[in-house]
Amino acid sequence: MEAIIGDGAWGMSLHEVSTAVEQNIPVIACVFNNKSWAAEKKNQVDYYDNRFIGADIEAPEFAEVARSMGALGYTIEKPEDIAPIVKEVLEKRKPAVLNIYVDGTQLAPPFRRDALKMPTRLLEKYKHLDYNEWGNK
Repeated sequence: MEAIIGDGAWGMSLHEVSTAVEQNIPVIACVFNNKSWAAEKKNQVDYYDNRFIGADIEAPEFAEVARSMGALGYTIEKPEDIAPIVKEVLEKRKPAVLNIYVDGTQLAPPFRRDALKMPTRLLEKYKHLDYNEWGNK
């Protein structure tokens, strides 16, 4: 069982490692670490003229955190190191975190293109919350 996640999201979810250790679930968390909230950074490129605020993050060394919780932890800086480490982890059948450093300058499109758009109110009782209605009182 594998989980693929970015470092920003993993920073909010890494406590799940302790559950995997406690329950002896051999999940492999592949954390793609670009040292940023890249989805938010992409929104700042698209909507805010490259003005980056709060998008670069300093996170703990996730492999060390995993080991401190009783899981296997690996830091990977070169793509060619991924396959042998995954093979080793699969053989050990223990929970593991692979902290895989990736290029932080490559920004993918956000999952939701409408993330920063104003919401559409479908119920009349919430119409007063629409931005267009604020000045009409």
